[in-house]
Amino acid sequence: MITRIENILKQYKDISQYQITETTTNSYEIYFVHKNAETIRTTTSTDYKVLIIQNFDDKIGTSTFVVQSYMSEDDIRQEIDKALVLCAKALCSPYTLTENEHSKNVINSNLDSFSKEELAKRVYDCFFKKREDEKATINALEIFIKNTFVHLVNSNGTDKEETRSNIFIESIPTYTIGNDSVELYKSYSFNSIDFDELTSEIDASLEDVKSRFYAKHPEKNISCKVIFRAQEIESILWDIAGQVNYGTIYSQSNVYKLNDDLQKDSNADKLNVTLTNKQNGVTLKTFDYYGSSFNPIQIVEDGVIKNYYGNVQYATYLNLPKTGNLPFIKLEPGSLKEEEIRSEPYLECASMSGIQINIAQNYIGGEVRLGYYFDGKTKTPISGISISGKLDEFLSSLKLSKETISVSSYEGPKIISGDHFIVM
Repeated sequence: MITRIENILKQYKDISQYQITETTTNSYEIYFVHKNAETIRTTTSTDYKVLIIQNFDDKIGTSTFVVQSYMSEDDIRQEIDKALVLCAKALCSPYTLTENEHSKNVINSNLDSFSKEELAKRVYDCFFKKREDEKATINALEIFIKNTFVHLVNSNGTDKEETRSNIFIESIPTYTIGNDSVELYKSYSFNSIDFDELTSEIDASLEDVKSRFYAKHPEKNISCKVIFRAQEIESILWDIAGQVNYGTIYSQSNVYKLNDDLQKDSNADKLNVTLTNKQNGVTLKTFDYYGSSFNPIQIVEDGVIKNYYGNVQYATYLNLPKTGNLPFIKLEPGSLKEEEIRSEPYLECASMSGIQINIAQNYIGGEVRLGYYFDGKTKTPISGISISGKLDEFLSSLKLSKETISVSSYEGPKIISGDHFIVM
């Protein structure tokens, strides 16, 4: 099909460059209500995303469209014609698509050691194993197992293939006494799976939802450091990384600049942040949207912005090396064990509605659905509160745990803490 699309594109003299990305996904999905499988779905889909570039004097126009396998030659031509009209309305400075890169990679994963049905059963057993407190249950569970094949070619001689596997899980842990119940939402994404680690995370989520059942709004004002877990750490770091992306730099919408000290020469654990295509030393993706090979880069060193990063388009505009839009972020661990960070009064955010960061306004905060307040003697679950603080003061008081974790697109300390928050 790629050859067929290429042959049609080559007939258009107005098209100066093109890129075709074939994506085939084999998916196994299973949906549970309580312990009962309600729906099982197996799907295979293939589509072809086409990017075309047209020259307009000292500018170029770009447009994308999707070709489906069932389309006829006339159907494809109609899509190209519509895309060419749109090119004239989306002009930008010229750039050259990735040139003469070739690779074929199969990303190794222990997910491929199981049939999809067997893998789903193993995950099911982790969630529904017998636990001591039967009031803590999994109300709903959804499992998505995917094998993905990506093949990218362009008019500049680049031809790349990649095969990878992933499992994504969504669950609703619930705690019920009589007619009263509370829920939390938890999701997990793995390129390789450790069932013992997953079971531990599920156990922790059931403890959290039990705590939420008994949690109350604090009776008095709280003033202490705040602890964040991996999901919030990941969000904080990607907001910082977004500031140093070539696209942000080119549009002049960045607040942070090279050599800015994010931690103001403080005694905090220093941020050392690297963007990469690996987790735990294992390569998980080999090329980006434009087919460019990834070049990992450290963007923050000892709290100071050291490098920008980005794709071939904006690398061209800024005359900087292309790194690719790197998909994973790594934070080096810190100086303290978790138990040391938790040895003094703290508020630990176990579940948030989503941490909110506004770098331009120097703000960090959000609603805490479940937190644990430790006053130095007693740990108490609380809810119905929000936190707010100044981002620069938070970064300048950071402590990072020695213990690490890998989740979604993040690898680094399991918890971090910082001061100077208002708790309401």
